[in-house]
Amino acid sequence: MIMGARDDGTVTSAALDQLYATLPATAEGAFVELAGGGHGFPTRGNSQVTRRVIPRLKTFIDNDTRYTQFLCPSLVDSTGISRYRNTCPCVA
Repeated sequence: MIMGARDDGTVTSAALDQLYATLPATAEGAFVELAGGGHGFPTRGNSQVTRRVIPRLKTFIDNDTRYTQFLCPSLVDSTGISRYRNTCPCVA
């Protein structure tokens, strides 16, 4: 999972796009770009991050497929997200 913020001047959206493009076609991947926030977005409590990370962790660490419904085919709630891409279906 690659996550960034649209207003991040250090790690730009273009850099994140290039990184996402390097994921192997066989790998499960996701790209989330937050509509707000800068470079320090992961260091503060952020419900946008939490709502995207927990379903991926539950799916791919705990093998709990009940959580894929929050990721595929698109986000259930895209509030605060400017862009989202995901390889679906998510198969743990």
